[in-house]
Amino acid sequence: MTKTEVMKELRANGSAQTRKSSRRHGIKGDMFGVSYALLGKMKRKIKTRIHASDNWVRYAMNNALINIGVRNPKLEKIAIAAATRIGTIEVDHGETGCKTPEAVSYIKKTVAYNKKKAAKKRRRAG
Repeated sequence: MTKTEVMKELRANGSAQTRKSSRRHGIKGDMFGVSYALLGKMKRKIKTRIHASDNWVRYAMNNALINIGVRNPKLEKIAIAAATRIGTIEVDHGETGCKTPEAVSYIKKTVAYNKKKAAKKRRRAG
């Protein structure tokens, strides 16, 4: 689902009753008033859409998720949670030996490597 499609569906499926209930529970500001049941269905649609995308799209999304995850600790947690929800991304690389990295393990491995590299640099400087 594209962002536009998601926003359209949120607008179309919000209800005054859900907004009223959310406000009683302390949620402030503008909201669509969409039920958690519908949000769960939308999440499954998005996940299905990701796995049904073209090879290059799946590969690019996986790489983007990895790069976001190695940026800083806050984004690492968010990216790992997203990668866990999405699951393993399968990409057909044809008759090559190329492999698609599994996002969660690759993020963790890269973060550990970067920490080790930074510690080594600090030891040399100090």
